[in-house]
Amino acid sequence: MPSETQSDYKKISSPPAYVSLGSNLGNRLSAIIDALIELQNLSLQPLTVSSIWETTPVNCPINTPMFLNAAAMITPPPDVQPETLLKKLQDIEVKLGRNPKEKGEKLPRIIDIDLITFGDYIRDLPELTLPHKNAIQRKFVLLPLSQLSPHLVLPGHTQTINEYLIKLVSNETLTELLPASEVMNQLNLRLKSFSSKIK
Repeated sequence: MPSETQSDYKKISSPPAYVSLGSNLGNRLSAIIDALIELQNLSLQPLTVSSIWETTPVNCPINTPMFLNAAAMITPPPDVQPETLLKKLQDIEVKLGRNPKEKGEKLPRIIDIDLITFGDYIRDLPELTLPHKNAIQRKFVLLPLSQLSPHLVLPGHTQTINEYLIKLVSNETLTELLPASEVMNQLNLRLKSFSSKIK
């Protein structure tokens, strides 16, 4: 029988969720930071964030603007299901100016937040696939994720994120725009600013 401490821990803990963020419209950096602030509001623990990378578009029309991409690990409240978390991510996109009708379209977007993996959950639904079906084929997803958890193994997979990244053959170009430590500094400054305004 688990001890009281172990039992209590299970009640308050939940598996981590990894999300990928992208923006190639408007003030891209501000959009990513704004999205991270909103993600922090969904997380019981402080976010773990990757660097912000400038990346070449993948499978997009000619003259599509360059993207900024990042990844974050959040800790949702206990008993949150993937479908609920997905809806919360979509609500953040709308709040930050994304037209929900554009989801899935290869159009420039102010913000895109994809749920890559959430604990051991596996889903194969029209509205949600877990793990994200394209994650291991995209350097702009794998590289930021590898900064967060290089040894992460997605449910149903046998190789780590880092192993997939090393083996990936891709023409994508990624340039580090802002290191993870500076991303956290900007995030914390914005959070403190919001907190002081509330007071």
